[in-house]
Amino acid sequence: MLLEAAELPNVIEPGKKPKYDDVEFIGAEIIDDGPSYLILLEDGSTIKPAQFFQWLLGKDVYVNCEYQGQFDKLFKYLPPVTLKFLSTAGIAWYKNITIELRGKGGHFSLREGNRWGHLSNINSLYPRAKTPKQVGMALELANTIFENNEFFSMRFRSVGTSIQDVAAQLPGARYQPRGEEPVMDAFLQSFRAARMEGIIFGTSKVYDYDIISAYPALCARLLSTLHMEWIESNKPIENACYAAVMADVHLNERLVRGPIAVPIGYRGGSWYPVGRIDNVWLNKPEIDFLQRHPEVGTIERIHNGYWGIPMSKSFFPFRRLVKKLYAMRIKNPEIGGYIKLVMAALWGKTIGQYVVIRDPVTGEGHTQASNLYNPVFASQVTAMMRMELYEKSLGVSIIGEFVDGVTSEDKIAAASRFRHMGAMALKGQGTFTLFNDIRKTSSWKNPGLRDYAWEQRDKYTIEIPLMYYHTLKSAFDQFGEAEMGFHLGKEKEQHDIIKLGSVTRTFVGSRKYRVGDFLEDQVRTAPMTPREMLYELYTTVR
Repeated sequence: MLLEAAELPNVIEPGKKPKYDDVEFIGAEIIDDGPSYLILLEDGSTIKPAQFFQWLLGKDVYVNCEYQGQFDKLFKYLPPVTLKFLSTAGIAWYKNITIELRGKGGHFSLREGNRWGHLSNINSLYPRAKTPKQVGMALELANTIFENNEFFSMRFRSVGTSIQDVAAQLPGARYQPRGEEPVMDAFLQSFRAARMEGIIFGTSKVYDYDIISAYPALCARLLSTLHMEWIESNKPIENACYAAVMADVHLNERLVRGPIAVPIGYRGGSWYPVGRIDNVWLNKPEIDFLQRHPEVGTIERIHNGYWGIPMSKSFFPFRRLVKKLYAMRIKNPEIGGYIKLVMAALWGKTIGQYVVIRDPVTGEGHTQASNLYNPVFASQVTAMMRMELYEKSLGVSIIGEFVDGVTSEDKIAAASRFRHMGAMALKGQGTFTLFNDIRKTSSWKNPGLRDYAWEQRDKYTIEIPLMYYHTLKSAFDQFGEAEMGFHLGKEKEQHDIIKLGSVTRTFVGSRKYRVGDFLEDQVRTAPMTPREMLYELYTTVR
């Protein structure tokens, strides 16, 4: 039941050169017109659905939609087969126009011959801009801020395109060499996502810490892969700054939580067992940590792997970019939330890939990644994050570790009194309830969840009502090709089911817990051994 091996993308985009052309921002608003809609422009004129796609050609238009379903309503009156292809393949044709969805929503492009058009959702850029005039002013403000910091010709179509646009304008960040395919494949297989794991569930008095702009700060510490020599070896290489090796390790069985991620049973997720672990991938931060802390665990054997050694004086390709963006975020709080997302997207581009389908009928296509794609960087950053949080919290009673922060029963000595990028800072303290590896409630985090939980204290799960608008995907999945257009953009209620406990740890004792038990007391768990993990996988249907 081991996971299938990850695969490198078929296509990696070439490095972009900076573009310094003028961009004309056109603000618009989607307004309801009975069951239909109109596109309202700044001068008060309106565009009807029948004319909208032809009108959009040759323009960059921006709207503000809080929900994806409100944005997808624009496609409501396209033919059913066009809607089907957009929902399943992200590309379709309407008359002579090619429509292509970009990213995870909120941006699509049109093409007819050599004429292009784009429509983008700026909700993440400036949520308060609602009218066409406000949308246009928000874009001009953001453009001025970026130009004042020497980032030109920004289009703000998405946070992903924005990080590519700014990186293209700094030579060091624009492109970093990747190793040969076996090297990249080893680092891809070694990649583990962020840690999201509860240790002590239920209700506790806690100190809640996180690292400010954690992933961007770690990206700023990455060494360039320019002039990097990659050596295949089953022995540690002195002066290596990167590594992806397959090894056998032995972790102290008395640990309350293991430090090494093992991806078994769930795509994208990891378990953190204790005891002997054979054939586990390690990156350089994990190797260094185990060498510093033999009381936690030891590397018993390295089977094989790749080590990266800089052959000349190294530099930090993303340091200047990250520092500039962080300064912009602090000085310009009106778009600080957007800049924070752009900074986070830098790391995301180093590992993200997506499917490009060119034939929606057959589903034929390929996987593709941006020019920033580099599994060496992606695996190094997440390994650094996991090891730094683990090391900073050694000897402390930990409630849970959540991506870029830890929650503990004790104060953490490594925390800083100063709030700067990369510092571990106190986010809140007081009563804190952890229901599972993800869902928690406190006065500073999701306070409303406690009320829902208290009302359902005698149940074994928590149901949270959610309101959403049908997107292309949800309308097609629920109603099919023939009826999806009618339901597209309509409001729909559903329930989010919150299960109790962890999928990666076992409760201490065999008792079945109610929601009320989590609200009234602590619920302790223990890490599994690899043998227990396999037993759990083979005997439990999750």
